[in-house]
Amino acid sequence: MSKGVWRKRALSTTGEALFTCLVMMFLLVAVLKHRGTLVEEGSTGREFGTRSLQSLNSMNNNDKTVNQAPAEDRVGEKCQATQVKGFSAYFSELSRGKRAVEHRAVKASDPTPVEELSPADVFIAVKTTKKYHHTRLDLLLDTWISTNMLQTYVFTDGEDDRLRKRMGSHMINTNCSAAHSRQALSCKMAVEYDTFISSGKK
Repeated sequence: MSKGVWRKRALSTTGEALFTCLVMMFLLVAVLKHRGTLVEEGSTGREFGTRSLQSLNSMNNNDKTVNQAPAEDRVGEKCQATQVKGFSAYFSELSRGKRAVEHRAVKASDPTPVEELSPADVFIAVKTTKKYHHTRLDLLLDTWISTNMLQTYVFTDGEDDRLRKRMGSHMINTNCSAAHSRQALSCKMAVEYDTFISSGKK
């Protein structure tokens, strides 16, 4: 390439960089000038162009109502002191004050009464299949099911006379498949839920 092309490229690149610097300097001056006017206006006690902060300022100039809580007064005073910082400081102080008032209201409210429960209110469901009645269920029947017979319901997929004698009406034959498919498990859960609802237990 010739020297003329390189010069044109160098000049255009330099011109673009110079233009970018001028634009950035103009923006910097505008921002600093804007901040300076905010500081001057904040020192006189007024900040124009921000309606919320103006209303806050008028609220703090002896226009306070008698019913305001002390927390709200503190929020207003803090916000007036930080008006120079703008909206972010105003809203953060406002939300802190709101949280303080809500926190105090939650502490003051009475806790909801707790319903008394007894062992008779407990519903214990044991799901099994006829295949495992003797190998797994006998141990449970001899240990904790024997002490909680009124709360325990055994759901199985087939009739068993020996289990019926021990459990009585608390042995429920679901008539569902013994497979571990979604349909069979849904069938067992539906029978279990219906029994729970009809038992009146909690």
